[in-house]
Amino acid sequence: MNDLTIYDTLAESWWQAGSKLHMLARMNPARFAYFDTIVEHWQGLRVLDLGCGGGLTTACLAQRGAAVVGVDLSRASLRVASCHVHGHGHPESIFACGRAESLPFADASFDVVWCTDVLEHLPDLPTAIAQIARVLKPGGLFLYDTINRTWLSRPLVIWFWEYLAGLAPRGTHDWRLFIRPQELRRLLTQHGMRYGAIRGMLPVWLSPSQGWRFRLVRYTGILYLGYAARPLSLPRHDRDRREAIEGRALHHPRAIRQIH
Repeated sequence: MNDLTIYDTLAESWWQAGSKLHMLARMNPARFAYFDTIVEHWQGLRVLDLGCGGGLTTACLAQRGAAVVGVDLSRASLRVASCHVHGHGHPESIFACGRAESLPFADASFDVVWCTDVLEHLPDLPTAIAQIARVLKPGGLFLYDTINRTWLSRPLVIWFWEYLAGLAPRGTHDWRLFIRPQELRRLLTQHGMRYGAIRGMLPVWLSPSQGWRFRLVRYTGILYLGYAARPLSLPRHDRDRREAIEGRALHHPRAIRQIH
């Protein structure tokens, strides 16, 4: 379960229509249908595509004019991403090997952190959320999708999607790592992020020729998408605490002597 080696083993199939990894590309229309309502203009934004894989989403972001940095654990997938995303007349994308729990970027480096099909694979989610909040600029957005840990998501995502329908390689997911929205909201709030509304997403079988497609739905018990924003300034309680600390420091005898 949660076998991340598949992204090295199957790396060459990211862009092959009909492959299990390329199935993730079919999620992008629904993702952008939601996220384009939150980010109205991608042009010129500095975007971190966290867990970029073979670059299926990186390419879409670059086509919209974003300056994208793709990060992934799989070096084989990054090589595939670099080959497919570069050289199409869009802003040059950069790819780097790295972990969500230790992002190799300075504070406030990105306007947007895009993180889809990733959170439910992370062994240390709290540290990853802390890193995401750190690299976002004030006013920046965290965009994500993940899988809800419900009684229905276990048989549907693991048994049906992996073993019956073949929507994902077998062994991809571990139900224990799935994330309830209230758990994610608590983590984001702890790191000063403002939690936004969520939407559901589900696969729909259209026909033998069209196969599976993903659509936005109201039900969030399986897949859900959401966003969080880093405030332009500290929340009031954090600001009050900082001002209190600064006030105590200002009135300390040593501080008074330094002022005079």
